[in-house]
Amino acid sequence: MSAPRPRIARRAPYGAHITTLFKKRYGFSQEVLADIGLLFLAWSLFENEVEMAIWKLTEMPAADKRPATDKMQSAERLRTLNEAIAVRIDPGAR
Repeated sequence: MSAPRPRIARRAPYGAHITTLFKKRYGFSQEVLADIGLLFLAWSLFENEVEMAIWKLTEMPAADKRPATDKMQSAERLRTLNEAIAVRIDPGAR
């Protein structure tokens, strides 16, 4: 007779503990939680695109070191992007 196979502990999917917390604490349904997750994903993609646009417009080197945009708040990134676009449109705008 062979030895019984050890039980493998199954881990909850990534983020499951957060989902459970929001369900219990705030009563959010699975659909609402999915919408919130989608909002976070869309915002992070938007911020990434803004940051890359700043690098391109200001010709900021983004390789081999932390870029200056790394610690910027969202509002500051948007202001920087607006200024970079203005300079590209009218170089005397600075």
